Amino acid sequence: MPRHQQVADVRHEQLACFLWEGGAFWILTGPWARLRDHVQADPQLAVVVDTCDLTSGLVQQVIVRGRGEIVEFDVPRGRRNLVRYLGSDVERWDPRFRAYLLDDPHDRGTEWVRMRPDRMTVSDLSYEPTS
Repeated sequence: MPRHQQVADVRHEQLACFLWEGGAFWILTGPWARLRDHVQADPQLAVVVDTCDLTSGLVQQVIVRGRGEIVEFDVPRGRRNLVRYLGSDVERWDPRFRAYLLDDPHDRGTEWVRMRPDRMTVSDLSYEPTS
């Protein structure tokens, strides 16, 4: 299952952790991230989710386009997102990530970019690996 995505627009590209839930991509953001400013200036986004297995040659890609919107951060969704990447033992997480769940999101400025797809393109770019 792909876990990372790239969020791109004509001004910016970044690797981002995401959660696919309720027919939308949820991307953690805040004052520390340029994505929030870009979405506020122009909400059009492209999200690329891909996976590549060098052993089997499996390469798959999904390109999604839509409008991003800034929405209020909620801790339960934040936990589901971070557990995907950091595991379920919150005590073992770097303190920066625990703070997303423990600090007041309003004080910290933690928010979501939610992007519901308008268009989606799926490509199988797989190949036969050589020995």
